[in-house]
Amino acid sequence: MNLDKLQNWLISTNNDVAYISDPISINYFTGYSMDPHERIFALLAFKDKPAFIFAPELNVEEAKNSAWDGDVYGYLDHENPWAKIADLVNQRVGKPNNIAIEKSHLSVDRLEQLRIAFPDSSFTNNVSPFVAEARLRKTPEEVKQLKLPVQKLTLLFKLVSMLLETA
Repeated sequence: MNLDKLQNWLISTNNDVAYISDPISINYFTGYSMDPHERIFALLAFKDKPAFIFAPELNVEEAKNSAWDGDVYGYLDHENPWAKIADLVNQRVGKPNNIAIEKSHLSVDRLEQLRIAFPDSSFTNNVSPFVAEARLRKTPEEVKQLKLPVQKLTLLFKLVSMLLETA
C-alpha cells in the first residue's frame, strides 16, 4: 500500500488528519474498493497513528477480508456517522487542529457535516493535488505489478494471432 506516502505528506504539511473520500483514492491507499453510493465511505489517515477505513456496516466484513490490514469501522443507517468518525478520530489523536480533505471530491454538504463534528478544526488544506501526484508517480513495486498483466496480455495476443494464422 502507499499509506506511508500520505503519512509523510501529513507530516510535511503539518496536518493531523487526512479525510480521504474518493473511492479510487481509498483503493489506491488501502487496496480495498467499493461503491458506497450515497453512504459515507472514507479513509482517515494520521501522521503518527494507524489509519482506518470508515464504511457502512454492510461493508465492514468485506473490507476486513480485503488487502487492507488496518482497522475498519462501520455505522448503521440509524446512526450519525459524523459523530462516530469524530469519536474515533478523537480517540486516536485528540482534537485535531488541521484536517486535510480531498477538495476535488468532498461535497459541500459533507464538508459542513465534518465542520459540525470537528468545530475547532481547520479544513483549508487540500490533499487532492498530492493524491493525484502520488497516483501518477509509480514506485518500483507498482511498476512491477503493472508489468505482469501487460506481459500476460502480450502472450494472449500472440496466442490469438497464432490461432488466427492457422485457421
